[in-house]
Amino acid sequence: MKLAINLAIAAGIIVEILLLWETSDRQKNVQSAPGIIAPGISRLQEIIALTVLVSWILIALAEVFDPQLGSGALNVIPGAIMLSAFAFLFVYGMVIPKLLPRVNEQTIVVITAIVLLSLVGQAELAWYWLAALTVPIFAIFLMALTTFIMPPLFKSLYYFWYLICLFLMAYQSNFDLLLNSPTETQTSMDYFIAGAAGMFLLLHSIFLVRFFLMLTANI
Repeated sequence: MKLAINLAIAAGIIVEILLLWETSDRQKNVQSAPGIIAPGISRLQEIIALTVLVSWILIALAEVFDPQLGSGALNVIPGAIMLSAFAFLFVYGMVIPKLLPRVNEQTIVVITAIVLLSLVGQAELAWYWLAALTVPIFAIFLMALTTFIMPPLFKSLYYFWYLICLFLMAYQSNFDLLLNSPTETQTSMDYFIAGAAGMFLLLHSIFLVRFFLMLTANI
């Protein structure tokens, strides 16, 4: 892959991590210092904006000048990006739960509705697929619309269904880079979005593993 592609993927990953960090602080009501350039926003929001700006300047320069790097360097860069991102999420998503995603029943209902509407609109599902979807849908609405308290094991399955829906959304949104090999028709923006979306999905996957470990530790 070219240098611009690697920069776009790395930028998407970094921006997504910063957004997750900012969301975590906001949900915990952590008071952030005001921005230096724009005091009307928080310091972290200012850093996110500057990161996006600088990243796209570097990506544009890499696309224009297209520096030729050796095959060894181009093979090492993607692996280094993925390893660093996974290590960061492992530490702050599992060991130190700083970036834990905040998901409630209403969020899962909305995501499920979007996925199901897309499935029904884009494909004709056989009756057995519709029957199989009935069980998780019923459980989701039972959790969201009633005061029924679900056991922890079923809650983990509930969250697992949410994770499946996220991957289905990635597939339905034509995030080909998450599922297939890169092609020449994809732009730097595609790689940027793929990096951010991949980081988002990876965080939820790590959280699911952590949740299962917590459950099994109490059994």
